[in-house]
Amino acid sequence: MTTPEEIDRVFSPIADAVAEFARRQSFRLEKCPRDNPGWELTRAHALGGTVTLLLLYEPSLGLGVGSVWQFPCPDMSLLYSHFREIRPCPLAADEVTTRLTTEVEEISQVRFGYWTHMTPLQAAP
Repeated sequence: MTTPEEIDRVFSPIADAVAEFARRQSFRLEKCPRDNPGWELTRAHALGGTVTLLLLYEPSLGLGVGSVWQFPCPDMSLLYSHFREIRPCPLAADEVTTRLTTEVEEISQVRFGYWTHMTPLQAAP
């Protein structure tokens, strides 16, 4: 398991760029939340719930960047979540900033009620 100290060391080339992106876009930067091997940028979504940009690190795979739109209530989170694929990204400030910008644009275009990795709710007969 990668420790928070190791993540900080690995992320040092992108740390300032990620912090500046978070500040400009009104995201909160969280380092290794819930013991995840990486950082998360979070902010409220205009339609409810939370948008999270994920920067996850695995030593054998490198950095991956993705996003998720979830609701804090467990029942809503189980029913309504949109996860975007975690995609490889070089540990370079410009590349990470570009990828984070793309993630914000893509996750913001998801319509409410369109959720991935879930089956649609069926109307009761």
